[in-house]
Amino acid sequence: MSRNSVATLLNYLSRIITSLDDLRYLKNDKEVYITLHNVFYYIMTGEVFTASKCIADPRLQSFMSKVFEFLCYVRQLHSKYVASMDVITKEMYRLVRDKLRDEKASKRIHVFVCDALSIVDALFIAYKLRPKFFGAIINPSGKTGEYKFLLDPKRFLEEGNITLTNAVSNALSSSVDISKFDDIDKFIHASENVSFNDASAIINQLYDIVSLLFTKVKHLVTYNIIAVLVSDHGYDIQKVSSKYRLKHGLDPNSLSILAPILII
Repeated sequence: MSRNSVATLLNYLSRIITSLDDLRYLKNDKEVYITLHNVFYYIMTGEVFTASKCIADPRLQSFMSKVFEFLCYVRQLHSKYVASMDVITKEMYRLVRDKLRDEKASKRIHVFVCDALSIVDALFIAYKLRPKFFGAIINPSGKTGEYKFLLDPKRFLEEGNITLTNAVSNALSSSVDISKFDDIDKFIHASENVSFNDASAIINQLYDIVSLLFTKVKHLVTYNIIAVLVSDHGYDIQKVSSKYRLKHGLDPNSLSILAPILII
């Protein structure tokens, strides 16, 4: 069940990545980032952001259909296998570890342990750098406490309070450089009780944060270092009446349950 599920998930995601070229008509990187948020928000919730017109653009319809197929499959996995989601997640990380071990003989590896990296953020970086590998796992609750589903769930439960940073280090090698990127999570916690009149006010700040992460990744890639981004969950922009809030998780239509993996 798990290997087939992961393979299918990656196949849907691969189609999205291939279709990222459809966004080249947009004027600049910021517009690409805003459009990605609009597309995923609309398909996951059925609602549009304030003053959002891009989803009606015919040039975007092929890309949107692929996102729709991907998110439909995510919902299917989440509803059917939530009790054993750690099995699917462990299989995804097994694929990641195997790929990194193949690469490690000739290159250095730097792992960014990201707190609250969205599927949108990962796709934006993918758009900028066209990665060799992209994965997406499902975090059953969308909460940081579900670190137990990352890398080696059995070992986590046996050993107690292991952090994601330690788990990455133990799974790969102590020689792998690891750094934490929690700027997104800090922004979420700082503003989760703040209401914004326009979703663009949230997205603009997220863009600045993700652009900082991209700069760090690009610097490593320039020096032929393999950059790996792993995350515990994503986040959601919630509409309450006519205002918007940034949240860790919203059930059932939640992008928070997606925890991207990106290898460049």
